Amino acid sequence: MTDRDDRRRPAADVRTDEEILQDFRRTAEPRHFEELALRHQAFLHRLAASVLGPDHLTEAADLVQDVLWQAFRAQSSFRGTSRFSTWLFRLTYNAAIGRLRRIGTERRRFGRLRIAAEASAKECQVYRSRDQGSRDEDPGATLRAAVSALPVSYRTIIRLFYWQRLSVREIADLLGMEPNTVKSYLHRARLKLRRHLEKDVAREEAL
Repeated sequence: MTDRDDRRRPAADVRTDEEILQDFRRTAEPRHFEELALRHQAFLHRLAASVLGPDHLTEAADLVQDVLWQAFRAQSSFRGTSRFSTWLFRLTYNAAIGRLRRIGTERRRFGRLRIAAEASAKECQVYRSRDQGSRDEDPGATLRAAVSALPVSYRTIIRLFYWQRLSVREIADLLGMEPNTVKSYLHRARLKLRRHLEKDVAREEAL
């Protein structure tokens, strides 16, 4: 296990997900599955937000509730070939990708320019301070906006690696990729971010 795994490693007196799931299957008492949901829902929300973007936090929360209900009804399909948490993460990721595609369809249907402008304005509101301060007041705003401009696969991996602090192996397991592919995407995403930020600095210096 890596250091990043330590934050989710259960203590000696804490039941594992699989033990809780076993109790749920044995007793059919919803409180056992509720324990699983409470344990993971915060991370699932951050995962969904990593895919959908910071302007869809409420939608991410609704999506997680739908995923947990789906998992509750379909828990018998979990065969134990991976960790239960990984199964939940994949359900959430796939649901978020599906929702992102629907968002894209809606944007095309109602006009790309208008929707993009509204999304951009909302993103700025989310990321910038209440008084709309400068880069000096919120130096991370430019970086977060640059991440949001990346292709979905790149920005999701960047957010999972730096925001969620998942290891390359965990991201690979979650997304069904080879670890080397994740490393390659991380490298390309960093290059794109660097170029974006360099252009942004150049524009400001030209003012």
